[in-house]
Amino acid sequence: MQPFTVFIKDRAVTIRPIVDEDASAWLDYLKQVGDETDFLAFSSEQITMDTDQARQYLEQASKRTDSLFLLATDDNRILATLNFECGRWPFFRHHGEFGISVVEEFWGCGLARIMMGTMLEWATQNNVRKIHLKVRTDNHRAIHLYQSMGFSIEGMAERQCFRPGVYYLAYHMGLKL
Repeated sequence: MQPFTVFIKDRAVTIRPIVDEDASAWLDYLKQVGDETDFLAFSSEQITMDTDQARQYLEQASKRTDSLFLLATDDNRILATLNFECGRWPFFRHHGEFGISVVEEFWGCGLARIMMGTMLEWATQNNVRKIHLKVRTDNHRAIHLYQSMGFSIEGMAERQCFRPGVYYLAYHMGLKL
């Protein structure tokens, strides 16, 4: 995937694969988004990797040919990430799951839609036949985005997400390519 630049909120935003040199900025990003919403699977306190561990994780992720790990960045920081992985076993390699997050300042600006479009192009070129995700049933903005891009609700799981003291329902959503 070749990096490209879009303009959002009068800023040049580059979308590109993440690399191990992004480790420190990625940890800062995770801590920020972990505190900006409770829709993610983690909070800032749960980010316990150090920079070397993050670098190793990103290095391993970048070597996989059946995954895509994107970031969106301006000159100063990471604004969004998207991570897609195909199933690891032969009978499951035709599909995969993704997760996406965006800093609050860029919510509703189209950045997630652009990153998802990039993922869909990559998936089509790499013979992925289905993409799925899990999203809390009360995350209405995300559900609307996913449905507007062709994803449909395929089921619901109880106690899928946990935040201290509370379990949440989640939709399982999918898109056939």
